Amino acid sequence: MSPAVCPPAYLHSTGAELLRRLDRVEVAVAAYRRALELLIVEPERRLMRRRITELTQR
Repeated sequence: MSPAVCPPAYLHSTGAELLRRLDRVEVAVAAYRRALELLIVEPERRLMRRRITELTQR
């Protein structure tokens, strides 16, 4: 899928979600942080921050 069809932030956030479910915490946090850098919509940014907090407080 080309970036024109799927924005890069969504590629990172989707990958992060899959990594989180595989319990690959460090890599998932890095992917969520990259998605957070790219996102501009505040509700999506809040979700990324919440996921990062959930994973780093384990």
